[in-house]
Amino acid sequence: MKLAIISDIHSNLEALEAVLQDIKTQNVTAIYCTGDLVGYGANPNEVIELLWQNKVRCLMGNHDYACLDQRTRDEMIRNGRESIDYTKRVLTPESFDLLRKLLGFICENEIYLTHGLPPASFEEYLDMQNKNELNQAFLSFTEQVAFVGHTHLFEVVELTDSGKIEKYEFDFSNLDLKPTSRYLISAGSVGQPRDDNREAGYLIYDTETHQVIKRTFQYNVELTIEKIKNAGLPDNNGRRLLKD
Repeated sequence: MKLAIISDIHSNLEALEAVLQDIKTQNVTAIYCTGDLVGYGANPNEVIELLWQNKVRCLMGNHDYACLDQRTRDEMIRNGRESIDYTKRVLTPESFDLLRKLLGFICENEIYLTHGLPPASFEEYLDMQNKNELNQAFLSFTEQVAFVGHTHLFEVVELTDSGKIEKYEFDFSNLDLKPTSRYLISAGSVGQPRDDNREAGYLIYDTETHQVIKRTFQYNVELTIEKIKNAGLPDNNGRRLLKD
């Protein structure tokens, strides 16, 4: 069984359309999104609708929750706050209702998923945790592999059979999971990557071969940036989609 893992779309319709089109060629059984459907981009309603049309199993991210919780919105940096304010202005009642129904975690098909850090945090960054915190995260789920988002990076944390924590970037195409190790894997970002590779990206997990495949590709980023500008969103939301 092949499972597609997408994350951090952030209202980037063009990137999501490109990802879903690629997923259709990969013979996947199910698609999961580890959160942050909205924020930063100009098309929150269209993104939410497209996800539901494609039966994507979606989780709650911190930007999704900020649309529902004023305190979470207030604790964001300025760009985040302004993006949430725009999102709340344009969201339809139907979109608000779908955001409210998002889950904190999913445990099925041999994988565990949440936005930030297991068991169900959407605010803790995987790459900022110390070894004790990572060990506690591994204790909170029983599956061999958990997929998370939030960092906007492709990253791997491996817990070896000897109890050693190893952290490394997912800077290769395929990762073969060792049968004696367990993993926390960050699925990058569809709509707002922060690894100096501005292509849209996602992961595929093959439950039979225990291989994780990273796929990245170009999309119409210029149209996305134009929409961000026309919507009156912070300029940096679009500028950082271009390569440095």
